[in-house]
Amino acid sequence: MAERGYGWEKLISEMFCQEYWAERGLETHIARFHNVYGPNGTWFGGREKAPAALCRKVIEAKESGKHEITIWGDGTARAALCTLRIASKAST
Repeated sequence: MAERGYGWEKLISEMFCQEYWAERGLETHIARFHNVYGPNGTWFGGREKAPAALCRKVIEAKESGKHEITIWGDGTARAALCTLRIASKAST
């Protein structure tokens, strides 16, 4: 479940950037990164990215003696994932 106000936070931030450009001439640019993961990301609680969730599930299965894990979907979906290091290099 998304955090309360998550989408609004993005939209309001973008509106502030647009207004500063229009009202004060401060050129702004907006980049929206998605599926970015890194070493300090969440790895439990249902808010984790797929790589961390899969690693957690494998470790939990091994520790409990299970030989299978449950994954999402029917196996046909694809997602582009990006490490935090690559995303930060791309934005500078």
